[in-house]
Amino acid sequence: MAALLQGTGAHSTKLNDGGYGCIDQGFGWLKQRVESGPRFHREAWLAAALNVLAEEGPAKLRIDMLAADLGVTKGSFYHHFKSRDDFVEQLLDFWSRTYTDRVIREIGALRVSPQERVLEMMRLIVRERLDRYDCAFRSWAAQE
Repeated sequence: MAALLQGTGAHSTKLNDGGYGCIDQGFGWLKQRVESGPRFHREAWLAAALNVLAEEGPAKLRIDMLAADLGVTKGSFYHHFKSRDDFVEQLLDFWSRTYTDRVIREIGALRVSPQERVLEMMRLIVRERLDRYDCAFRSWAAQE
């Protein structure tokens, strides 16, 4: 942090929450910018987006709203995703890997009749409410 502020007339201070604040002495007023805090992995953004999509619809799937819900800045978003298009592509991949592929893997591993597999798949989808993601993606695709 100190290296980033070198030559700016500002210095860093440790905040009570463990983050760092920036005191801008050049302007004579206190300006704090929290630079640390909970770091979110790409999967946290994607999981939050899936929930927003399923619960509130595609209109609420906005970067600024997701960042506010997660308590992070939009900079965190752009650390993990090149653009909104990249985010959408990764969201589809995350959904597929996390839910669709998982269901196929779990049901495929069962040593039961095909009819029982179908029943188990339906039970899993209902039990974990996985259908809410399918409906949300289909609705979103119809709008795009």
